[in-house]
Amino acid sequence: MTDFPTAAAQWLADRHDLVPGKELSVGVTAALLGGTDALTEAHAALAAHVDAGLLIPVDDIPAGQGLPGSPAPRFRRAPVAPSDARPPHDDVDQQAAERVVRHVLLHATAAAEALGPGKYRPFGDELTRLPRFDGETDAMAWFGLEGDTVLAVLRWAWELGMEVEAAQFGPACWPWLRVTRRFEDQLAVQQLAAVAAERLDHIAASAAHSRSAWALTALGRPEQALAVVARALEVADRHRHDWSRATALTTRGRAYRAQEHFDDALADFYAALEIDKQRLVTAPDGTRTAPHTAIGLRWMEIADTHLAPGFVDGAEALRAADNALTALSRDPRRRRETLRAHLLRGRALNVTGKPDMAVEALRVADDLVDPATDHYYLAAIQHCRGDAFALLGYTDRAKAEHRAAADRYDMAGHHDLAAQLQRRLEGRDAPDPDGPPQPEA
Repeated sequence: MTDFPTAAAQWLADRHDLVPGKELSVGVTAALLGGTDALTEAHAALAAHVDAGLLIPVDDIPAGQGLPGSPAPRFRRAPVAPSDARPPHDDVDQQAAERVVRHVLLHATAAAEALGPGKYRPFGDELTRLPRFDGETDAMAWFGLEGDTVLAVLRWAWELGMEVEAAQFGPACWPWLRVTRRFEDQLAVQQLAAVAAERLDHIAASAAHSRSAWALTALGRPEQALAVVARALEVADRHRHDWSRATALTTRGRAYRAQEHFDDALADFYAALEIDKQRLVTAPDGTRTAPHTAIGLRWMEIADTHLAPGFVDGAEALRAADNALTALSRDPRRRRETLRAHLLRGRALNVTGKPDMAVEALRVADDLVDPATDHYYLAAIQHCRGDAFALLGYTDRAKAEHRAAADRYDMAGHHDLAAQLQRRLEGRDAPDPDGPPQPEA
């Protein structure tokens, strides 16, 4: 039996297996310990466990990770890491496990807020005093370190009977898993969040069902998505919640578009747009106003549909993209959405035979890119700019942009788009007049 130098180190020895997963961060350890000096005690306790050979420091963490929640330093369990946490033996164990769940949930929610500032949060009144992340890069860095712990802790919260927290993990994980294209994880998270919210009869169930359907469409299963989004609409209608209904209609429209049922898709997008035009939200300055970002999102879906192969209408796509930018300009916090709208506009300008204007629209998009989080958009901009140069007759410049875009698509995990461009560069495919497809946003 190991003799530990502090009571905190002994506490950690007795209860480290209340935390699921292969790694422990100093922040999660502090939450497990509890108390006013928990962070200081966690550092010492973890060091004692390293000395005893129970933990191994994780050395491949970039320097300067001074992020909320102390996700670094990190330690890997040795020699055997439990994939699942053990059940609490008593009330002290239960309280410690609940502290870990809430620590992870609060920081994941704060990181989600940094990735999508101003988004509707169905649990906003219940998740107060969130930590503050400086921006998207820090939020993604936190998820990069603690992401696997987040997913494990969500499952653990459900097993502990923490249904409210299990439901709250749905919106907390949504933007991170969307940006990183972890569609299977997204589906698992949102399905569990939906079950939890349904048990609570909470309106958050509708969004969780919609996001499950979104993931199914992204995974190439739009038929299944339609069945799930029907439940999202039922919940939204029962609660008479306009935002949830508009979200569900938009999700259904994407599933229809994936099936090439373009008229049905447009009908849903326009129906969602009309809902958003009728409702009011609180603006950053505290006034009641139209939800400009949501309106911009609906117009982007309309533009994207009019750029779909087999249903191209460049003039309608350009009109919708311009409307999206007009709406999004009212909320300067929504950088990524505005970037996507400028890219859509560039694609529409190419289709309508205005490649010189497309190049200018893409310059604006370039200015909005975050190189740390927007690998797909960097690739898509280069793809679209290459298409514009090709239309202008600048063959060498077009090929250079397309080669760079193919490399970036691979980096972003869009290997299908990279292969498509590579075939085109090798002369095995005809040019795609509509440019790069948009990711689901």
